[in-house]
Amino acid sequence: MSLLCLYGMDIGIRTEKFCETSKFVLDLAKVSVPPNRPVVGDKLYEVESGIIAGWIRLARKEHPLEFVPFSAELVGQKPVSIVLGKNSGPPSIEEWCEKLGVTATEASG
Repeated sequence: MSLLCLYGMDIGIRTEKFCETSKFVLDLAKVSVPPNRPVVGDKLYEVESGIIAGWIRLARKEHPLEFVPFSAELVGQKPVSIVLGKNSGPPSIEEWCEKLGVTATEASG
């Protein structure tokens, strides 16, 4: 990945098959890897942090490699997605409101 991403040297490895091949080998070996495992982890490209979600929302279209070392498609991963959880912030909520087609208002309590 370093040769390809940092130096533009394509040595003929079909990197887009990394995740598929990893899952195949893991199934055969009957083992698992942590979901945040580099390159092949199932949740590697999921973002919960509100601060990072805001950064992704700002950079996603014009600077897609500002928040990940390489594109998800390059290794056969799902695209970066913002998920909701205990660390979510306003940008995460905005993302999901847009996805669901709803409007949220700020309420004071």
